[in-house]
Amino acid sequence: MSIAGQVGPALAAGNTVVVRPDGAASATVLEFARAVGDLLPPGVVDVVTGVAPRTDALPDGHRVRPAGPGHRSGVMVVLPDADLGAAVADAVTALCTAGGETGATPARLLVHESVHDEFAGRLAALLDAVVLGDPLDLATELGPLISAARRDEARAAVRRAATSRSSRTSP
Repeated sequence: MSIAGQVGPALAAGNTVVVRPDGAASATVLEFARAVGDLLPPGVVDVVTGVAPRTDALPDGHRVRPAGPGHRSGVMVVLPDADLGAAVADAVTALCTAGGETGATPARLLVHESVHDEFAGRLAALLDAVVLGDPLDLATELGPLISAARRDEARAAVRRAATSRSSRTSP
C-alpha cells in the first residue's frame, strides 16, 4: 500500500500521523511529507527517519503499533463461501505489490479447510505466472527486494515453510 493509502485514512479521521519508514526506504516517505507539507498545518504529518531499532513506546509512555516492512500483522481470511478466483487474485496482488514489503502485505493467509486445497492450487498457479524482473520494465510484476537483508529474511521464511510439518500450518 502506498504511503498515501496508509496515511490518508488517518488524516481523514482527524488524526495526526508520525511515520517511521524503514531506513532503507525513507526517500518516498520524505517526498510525500514534502508534497503535503504546504497543504497541512505543521505537525499533522511528521516523519522520523533513521536506522535505530523500532520501539512500540514513545518517551512519554504512549504506545504505537509498528507497521511497514518487517512488522506485518495483517491476515487474509478465506471462508468457504468466498469467490476463490477473486480471493486468489487479491492474495497475489497483496503479496506482490511493492515486492510484498508493505505494511499492508498479509503475514498469514487463513483459508478454511474445505477450500484450502483448491485455493492453494489456484494460488500456486497464479504465483507461477507472475513475471519477475527489472522493476523499470513495464512487463515486470514482481521486482527484487529492497536489500540483501530482506532477501535473507524471505529465504529463511521459505525454508521454514518448506520444512514445516504440514502445508496447513505455519512455523
